[in-house]
Amino acid sequence: MLGTAVAQQAIVGRIQDATTGNALAAASITIRDRGAAVRESATSGPTGGFSLVGLPPGDYEATVSAEGYLTERFHITLIPRQVLDLDVRLSPAKGEGQSIEVTASTAHLDPGRAQTSIALSQRDLQQIPAHHQADIPKLVARLVPGAVLGHDNFIHLKGNELSLHQSLDGVAFLDNPQHHFSPGYSTQTIESVNVITGGLPAEFGNRLGGVLDIVTKSGRTFQGGSLSLGGSTIVGRNGALEYGLGGNKWDAYFFSSGFSDGRFLNPPQPREIHDLGYGSRSFFKLGYLAGEQDRLSLTISAGGANLQLPTTTEEWLVGRDSSRRTRETSAILRWQRTLSPRALLSTSLYQRYASNRLIPTSDPVNPFARGFLRTLTQGVKADALIHRGAHNMKMGVDLAMFSPNEDLTFDPRELEDEHEDEGIHSELRFDLARQAAFAVRPSFPPPVFSGVEAGALNFRGRRRGGEGGIYIQDRFSPFRNFTVHAGVRYDRYSLVVTDDLVSPRLGLSYHLPPTGTVFRAVYNRYFVPPPLEYIQLASAFGSGGIGEAHEQGHAIRALLPDAVFFGGDDHEDVEELFGPVRSLTQHYFEFGMQQPLHPTIVLDVSGYHHQGRNAYENVELSSTRVFLPTTFDRERTWGSDVSLRLKPLGKLGLFGYLNYSHVITNFFGPVSGGLAGEEAGPGQQITPAFDQRHTGSASISYRHDPSGFHVGFATGYGSGTPTAPGHGEPQAQAAAVSRSVHLLRPGPVLSGSEAGEGGPAVVRLPSHWTFDIWGGATVWKSEPKSVALEFSVENIGNRIFGIAKESATTPIQYSGRRRFAGQLKFRF
Repeated sequence: MLGTAVAQQAIVGRIQDATTGNALAAASITIRDRGAAVRESATSGPTGGFSLVGLPPGDYEATVSAEGYLTERFHITLIPRQVLDLDVRLSPAKGEGQSIEVTASTAHLDPGRAQTSIALSQRDLQQIPAHHQADIPKLVARLVPGAVLGHDNFIHLKGNELSLHQSLDGVAFLDNPQHHFSPGYSTQTIESVNVITGGLPAEFGNRLGGVLDIVTKSGRTFQGGSLSLGGSTIVGRNGALEYGLGGNKWDAYFFSSGFSDGRFLNPPQPREIHDLGYGSRSFFKLGYLAGEQDRLSLTISAGGANLQLPTTTEEWLVGRDSSRRTRETSAILRWQRTLSPRALLSTSLYQRYASNRLIPTSDPVNPFARGFLRTLTQGVKADALIHRGAHNMKMGVDLAMFSPNEDLTFDPRELEDEHEDEGIHSELRFDLARQAAFAVRPSFPPPVFSGVEAGALNFRGRRRGGEGGIYIQDRFSPFRNFTVHAGVRYDRYSLVVTDDLVSPRLGLSYHLPPTGTVFRAVYNRYFVPPPLEYIQLASAFGSGGIGEAHEQGHAIRALLPDAVFFGGDDHEDVEELFGPVRSLTQHYFEFGMQQPLHPTIVLDVSGYHHQGRNAYENVELSSTRVFLPTTFDRERTWGSDVSLRLKPLGKLGLFGYLNYSHVITNFFGPVSGGLAGEEAGPGQQITPAFDQRHTGSASISYRHDPSGFHVGFATGYGSGTPTAPGHGEPQAQAAAVSRSVHLLRPGPVLSGSEAGEGGPAVVRLPSHWTFDIWGGATVWKSEPKSVALEFSVENIGNRIFGIAKESATTPIQYSGRRRFAGQLKFRF
């Protein structure tokens, strides 16, 4: 049995006579990967059926042969968790020693596929330049259709705020991977990844904008070592060391990296100030093969990052210097047992500890926020994969316990008009303004929640809760070329609130063999628990716990008995409380088509619609970079994606993609829970800040494996995100300070449905294009040792564009300016 930490992939199928359709017994199928590290064989039974269970994902060459028939060879790409169903037809031989080589659509296309996804094998990742793989959000933003770059490096997919949900070696955590909450995982540890954006099977729950199903490297898939050193303009430095080794029973893989970046987050002006981030990430995997049936593995990851919170020139001159520190440690212990050639059982125990500490500004003027957020997740997950006849079934259970710990001290530091200030406030502002050479100090309006200005507060929240999910799913073909994916899961979540839901999943696909076309239709019911980050504080705002004199102020104490509040304004004039943050429920519909245009080129077209209750949007507490979730009563999204993929196979070294997405997302009031940044009446339409109507990306690269020579080009387009009227003027003035940027032009004021019934007109930021180039080669090679160089230019035209913010008290942000980078990699 193969020694891989996550081996839930399988190939099943039938081998038949191409002329008569009769089953071929005793036919053999053999697969091997490019490095010949994996080689597995199977023999067909009396009905022509065969199965290969427990395969690692990757690119394979399959060879099918039978006595008296021509041998066929073709390429297969096996993605994480895929059960690939092959219908192989052999032609009778007319002479001795004849064979035929076929590179059919099976290289890319699963004829029974119903999900929308993008799979990247290790060879695909080698085609992508280092600066596009700096972190997972950057990788997704480049490759996935419709991925929208939001404020503070958030990535939004298909009209969802909480989009990226990572599954690491079969275990998914509820924590948000965004930079403010987590140091993240390194993409260099990825062996294969499948980014699923539609038609999710029942085994996936939680955040469902997009699931990153990641299989990490092991000592069996990566042997030897490598050391990479890189640098770039804007104070960018990085270094990484990895090493893997494997024997008959044991294998081990180790990775460690360090990085720094002078433009770590999207700054609130074109020229970044106080935006340095640095940190490290480490990863270790140990595997043990206990006989032919059992496989044990231990995966440990750890990381930390210290990041300055970027500021404007005006704020910096008066001393603003807040920062944040994030830490993360995860451990997964997995036992996998092969019960039979058609059955596989895997069980995982996992734990994750994450923390981020907010370091307040040292100046006495800007809004003040200090605190920490710590979460401990512990759980157990078990899955069983069974192939029985025409059915490919999977079932499992996932139980997790959460222990979030929140602490926040906040002071808006509101100063009245200068003529009304007395004593130290007046003197302080005069001194700061004189030092900063500004006529007046920056304006920091206090945050407005539920129509009421929030004063200083001190919040502590301690809770314990959990989530449990159970599912069963099946894939079968009731008749030829037609595949049904059916499943159902039940989830129950309890932390601040208790919610549960039964979620049916149904996918249908039909394959047209003459053209290779696959049509698909999907209906999914989704259940998305609230985020762990600041869920207690957001629910306290929504339930009246901020402001002890409020007539309903005691409601939060029943909801959060461990929460403690000090200070706060009296909110007697609050007319309505929204309640705690609720779980999102969503109906998702999709229709799509895949069409192979060439053995290496596949066209994918899809249209989708989803609507749900309690849609999430993050609201910032003043300008502190503390993000609290808010839920709106309803959401509705219509979208379409077009994707063209060029995949390297065999000796062909071309890799590329062309993506276009059109999405319209609207939320509808009232606010249904959490912290409200604006009032929204019942049925009032609200355009979320990530609603970019048109998004596109494209890339083409060539790689010559023997020499390592590679060159590539990429571009990205966005039609602009919405912002409030008048939001762009201060930023346009700031842009004029820098000669190397394009001024922010006022966006058009849109009317009609986008204005929202009874709401203000929506102003959109200008559209934008960006262009990147890269190239490199192996400068020295003596197997297995080599030295390779790569150079890149990101944003060649220095096109800097605005990104909308979701808080009325903070400015828009800006994309990155032109950056030159280089990397040196030693392989040993």
